[in-house]
Amino acid sequence: MNCPKCGDVFEEGLYSCPSCGDYFPKPEKVEFKKRIIAAIIDMVIVSILVFMGLITGVLATVYMLFRDNLTKKGSLGKLLMGINIIDINKKTRAAVNQRIGRNFFAAVLLLLFVFFRNIILINYIVAGVLAIYAAAEFYYIYSDEKGQRLSDKLSRTILV
Repeated sequence: MNCPKCGDVFEEGLYSCPSCGDYFPKPEKVEFKKRIIAAIIDMVIVSILVFMGLITGVLATVYMLFRDNLTKKGSLGKLLMGINIIDINKKTRAAVNQRIGRNFFAAVLLLLFVFFRNIILINYIVAGVLAIYAAAEFYYIYSDEKGQRLSDKLSRTILV
């Protein structure tokens, strides 16, 4: 596990950080509302970049792909909501490849949306697939016992 305050790794089962002494409860499923707010914060950033033009749309895709590596906690939304991404097996901070893997499919769809923005039919199809993907992810978050979305399951991560 990682300390939410200083980010240092500690043994599973400890409820205070050996480095900074911060006390914290046993990690539990993140509230659905907190995850939604974190997602909205990130999607506002992405939306602004996408609709500014092609180059900023590509930057939005890069943000989408690497957003969970921006801070120790993850994306800006996760940082503001106090959410951490951990490896479900090791109980430590998720590795870079896991953090990228969580967002890979969405980033690919977003890149297609950006590049085909002027071809209406393709754009509508990609936007529809993105909407279905997002709905499925939110369904998984809401209904899963651990609060894992499909991409969390594939990348072996959980949010706490």
